Amino acid sequence: MKGKKGFTLVELMIVVVILGILAAIAIPLYMKFVQQSKTGEAQGNLGKIASLVEEYYARSGSQTGVATITPGGTTALISKFPNTARTSACAGGAGVARTNTESVPGTTTTVQKASYQPAVNEWKCMTTGVGACPPGEETAWYQMHFEISSPIRYVYCYTATVPDTGAQTFAVYASGDLDGDSIWSEFVRQGQTATDGSIQIGPLAVTNEDE
Repeated sequence: MKGKKGFTLVELMIVVVILGILAAIAIPLYMKFVQQSKTGEAQGNLGKIASLVEEYYARSGSQTGVATITPGGTTALISKFPNTARTSACAGGAGVARTNTESVPGTTTTVQKASYQPAVNEWKCMTTGVGACPPGEETAWYQMHFEISSPIRYVYCYTATVPDTGAQTFAVYASGDLDGDSIWSEFVRQGQTATDGSIQIGPLAVTNEDE
């Protein structure tokens, strides 16, 4: 019929090309936004842990291991970072997840391109089951009153060096492999004591954020 109009093949091809360009731009931006929203978990939790370590230190004044108690005398009291016999160095780094024997979760593969639901007692006690821990089995997480009950996408590792004299140090890591390529991102907060007993906590440091 005369007067009836439609799209030409050239016009349709132009529309398809434009849509392809928009998709090529929008999809990577969207994927990056989604990944950044997931990294917020690590950033937020490390900030909370650093604050809890500082609070624990402020309230944990205790007798030093080398002090001698003399009736009528004075005894030096020092504060301590949360620590147990298992808060040794968090082994890993350089694209590998950081872990020690108190890491949560205990198996790194459970958070590779997946979320992991921590067990009820996992942050509290090294033994299985729910309830009071045997002596020496409570974790540093429990000492600082930290736990995550919702699913997590990162391995959390805490380490501390707590001598009776000299500087104390701590570091807490969140390692993630959100895309499952076996290259791990790393988020870390570190702190140490100064000679006047105060705490110096560094800013968040990130490696392989986008893996």
